[in-house]
Amino acid sequence: MKKLILTIFVLTISVSSLKAQHDIKVNALGLFFQDYGLGYEYIINESFSAGIFANYSTFPYLLSVEDYIDGTDHTRRSLNISPEVRYYLSPDFGADKRYIGAYFRYNDVSWEDLTYYNNTTNDYSYYNLDYSSIVLGMMTGQKWVTNSGIYFETLLGIGKALSSSTTFSDPVAEQQMEDNGGLSEYSYVAGWDFRFQIAVGYRIGGY
Repeated sequence: MKKLILTIFVLTISVSSLKAQHDIKVNALGLFFQDYGLGYEYIINESFSAGIFANYSTFPYLLSVEDYIDGTDHTRRSLNISPEVRYYLSPDFGADKRYIGAYFRYNDVSWEDLTYYNNTTNDYSYYNLDYSSIVLGMMTGQKWVTNSGIYFETLLGIGKALSSSTTFSDPVAEQQMEDNGGLSEYSYVAGWDFRFQIAVGYRIGGY
């Protein structure tokens, strides 16, 4: 998975002229939460840019007090790929300061070893859940560029899924959730997309 993300960025950079301006960044905030993100931004002119950001995360979590007592860890994995465009409102050094923008986003999230009460066996069972979506969203943020080329950036975004799909590893779990109305409720919540980043990057090249 990590090799796929790196390949995407290598191909993106290779099709652009290195005489242009390029911003490369990592999601510094995500490193504290095992959320590894890498971004690339091509500066079209001092006010417009186009780029892509991808991140992959995996971390254990607990579902209940019993999990804590037993020492049982469940796993959540997530892969997001987000092409985006930006407009910088009043740049000083080109593509800096306040910006607004729009993005598409492909989300692929999976949860392992979720539990439910199986009405057929009258006991608890485990299942895996996969959720994927295509999102359209809006974002805003701020970028501070230093004379050395190092920059700091914040991003806040919200989007809504244009399409989505949910897959259960256990058809009994899926049917029981549908019967209880939980599937539609879950899909409604998961249909929203929220982004928050504090990134550190480096600017290469010039106009």
